[in-house]
Amino acid sequence: GCLKADGTVDMARNKELIDAAQGMNVTFHRAFDMCKDPFESLEQIIELGCDTILTSGQKPTAIEGVSLLSELVAKANN
Repeated sequence: GCLKADGTVDMARNKELIDAAQGMNVTFHRAFDMCKDPFESLEQIIELGCDTILTSGQKPTAIEGVSLLSELVAKANN
């Protein structure tokens, strides 16, 4: 995934990449761990049509980020 310099999701650039994928599954990779607001970013990534997000919950390891990961999964499932 692509972020802007301010840590927000670059909707335009990501849309271009998703369009170029021509229907393939798309994962928003670890750039998510650097985003400014993970919950707003989650909504934007869902809006873009990404299938999955690869993240460690904005921590060095997923074990350390488990709290945020749990919150993100709950939000994504609603």
